[in-house]
Amino acid sequence: MDGLLAPVAEFLDGQGWSYEPLPGRDDVLSFPFRGDRETWTCFAEAFEEQQRVAFYSVVPFNVPEEGRPAVMEFITRANYGLLIGNFELDLADGEVRFKTGLDVRGAQLTATLAGRAIIPNLHAVNTYLPGLEALVGDNSAAPAELVAEIESG
Repeated sequence: MDGLLAPVAEFLDGQGWSYEPLPGRDDVLSFPFRGDRETWTCFAEAFEEQQRVAFYSVVPFNVPEEGRPAVMEFITRANYGLLIGNFELDLADGEVRFKTGLDVRGAQLTATLAGRAIIPNLHAVNTYLPGLEALVGDNSAAPAELVAEIESG
């Protein structure tokens, strides 16, 4: 492992987490993460030329088309209070993911710095995943109430 993914791999090794390159890509590592309720897939993607790295947690289900407006409201409300990272919704297929990134131009990416982007990413998904699950499972759930409940707890 070399380039920007080397310190990411070092961080993952330090946590005892298994990972592998995405098939056909040497610029992306994939690793599973088990939160409190679910396991989801995570990716670390290196943009060597721009000296940036992005971390993604992909929610383990896609949102059906009829549920996407409520999920859009939910993630907009959740994003408003987040200091590090943001949720994204692909309106074409209903994929929800959380993204954090680092721009390391003129700096050195270390395992510690990689962890400072990865850990908040995992924490955010673990925190808000119950609300997303509630929205997908119950069309009557209110996004504003779910976010308020999550953020007050």
